[in-house]
Amino acid sequence: MCHGQLTRVPPLCDSGIDQICETLFAICVLHKHRLCDKIQDCLDGTDEKLAICRAMTAKVCHRAYQHEQALEMPLAWVGDGVEDCLDGMDEEEGWQTCGVGRTKRNVVADNQPCEEVLLCRNDQTAFVELKDLCDGIDTCGHEDGICKSSHIIASTFNNALTVNRAAGSEKVLLYCLPGLDTLQEIAERCVTSQVNLSGMEVFGGESVLTISRPNKTINCDHTFGEIYVTLSCAGYCEDSICPFKNKIQYNSCPQQYLNRVYTVADNSFITFVTKSGNRYKNDYFRCDNNICINYNQVCNVVDDCGDGSDEVNCSNVLQCDSREQVIPITEKYDGNTDCQDLSDE
Repeated sequence: MCHGQLTRVPPLCDSGIDQICETLFAICVLHKHRLCDKIQDCLDGTDEKLAICRAMTAKVCHRAYQHEQALEMPLAWVGDGVEDCLDGMDEEEGWQTCGVGRTKRNVVADNQPCEEVLLCRNDQTAFVELKDLCDGIDTCGHEDGICKSSHIIASTFNNALTVNRAAGSEKVLLYCLPGLDTLQEIAERCVTSQVNLSGMEVFGGESVLTISRPNKTINCDHTFGEIYVTLSCAGYCEDSICPFKNKIQYNSCPQQYLNRVYTVADNSFITFVTKSGNRYKNDYFRCDNNICINYNQVCNVVDDCGDGSDEVNCSNVLQCDSREQVIPITEKYDGNTDCQDLSDE
């Protein structure tokens, strides 16, 4: 309960700071300084999911009420006429700002570049930074329409960028592209390395790949096709395992790849490869129904096999209860019904 909210008692503090309360919903009334403090006070966590909590100061201070440790504070509190820090630094001059006029705003740290914003059409004071577009919170009132239009574009792509270098080809995964400096600053640096998959007798790609990748294991829920397969089979995904289970044997996929060349794999069984240009390749995935597809079609939210087996061992997709549809795992519990049987919500 926030002091004075229901009891209407006089302020305890000369500044009246103890009376500044926020009603988040009927049974959750909190003091302003209990918001965005990384402590969930409301049952549904609303106090930590507010829009102001997404832009916090780099500097910390002791909040003037109900907190003993120094904390970050929402940028929205800087220069709002209320001294939220005990030392009053949030109301002092010298805070870095961005924009002019209606888009003038505080920024997290000095020397931070001013990014583009979307001006709200029906509110002459509101805007949305581009990084916050399509985040599920319709700040402007017409933001959802913009996002729905963008969602018409295919939500996944299957192929990694292949760069030909003097030493051979290189697969560039995720954000490891030159020029994305801002993204590189907030993510792990990229490294170029070789991964040896020759010991994996079921892997459908080249045995040794040169790849450019983030320099750590990552959550692969947002990757699909060739990128997901390469990362998971090379062991660079946090919770994903290689989806390849079936060996490519000499009699796999009959009536396909009529130019096949038979060879011995792993000194234990006969497989086949096909010639492409000056090299032989085995970039195939064998479905449970003995049809083969290219490995960049695996775990791409599309039933390319016809029996669904190319999407079964994939942690990045969710199979709807009806077993007739798969969706990206990131669309589970997102507030939108993506499975026709409603099972994702």
